[in-house]
Amino acid sequence: MTEFNFGPTDPDDEFGDYARDDTVRVAPPVPSTGGIMMDLAADRLPQDISLLPHWIESVDPTKVGGLLLGSYHQALGELGQRYIDAGMAPPSAVPPRRHVIPHLLRTDSLGEYRETSSRLLGSATTVGCSSVLGRADTPVISVTADRTGISAIAVDSEWVSGTQEISLRSEFLYAVDAIRRQRPELVEEGRYAETSDQELEDLNVEHLRRLNGV
Repeated sequence: MTEFNFGPTDPDDEFGDYARDDTVRVAPPVPSTGGIMMDLAADRLPQDISLLPHWIESVDPTKVGGLLLGSYHQALGELGQRYIDAGMAPPSAVPPRRHVIPHLLRTDSLGEYRETSSRLLGSATTVGCSSVLGRADTPVISVTADRTGISAIAVDSEWVSGTQEISLRSEFLYAVDAIRRQRPELVEEGRYAETSDQELEDLNVEHLRRLNGV
């Protein structure tokens, strides 16, 4: 099994320990355009971001959100390409059904079932916010994402024009982690470990019928 570690451990190694075994080496992220470099985790969300010194001074404060989003999209493409170059399939944005169905079986109403299904399999969005509030008592950074990744990044231009790169980095990652905290942990539950995929699907059909009053 190939182990993926998107962080270098040996500064003298061109690739560090980025996902290697005897035959596969996955290159580390390359700097994006615009002085931003994002490193993505397997969940397709940023786990780190680097900004060139004095980067904030060099850009229009009203365009920071768009620049971050552009860098994210570039990093997302590079993440997929690194898997492909290593001869491996990129992580799917669609979770396995046997990880999803247990969450559906815990719903108590048809509305909750639909909301849960949309959040896990559809296009429902989640918003993560920074810890710092701006002049209007609104978060200075908000990040919107669905199961496939980030779709929008908003940054308070007044706040960012008076802050430093280290603060922008920490507040952006705080907002991203807020999205992670809202996502359910999708792992195979022990109580269904011996249940076949078809049996799980049958349980889901029966549960949906009960919610529909059939």
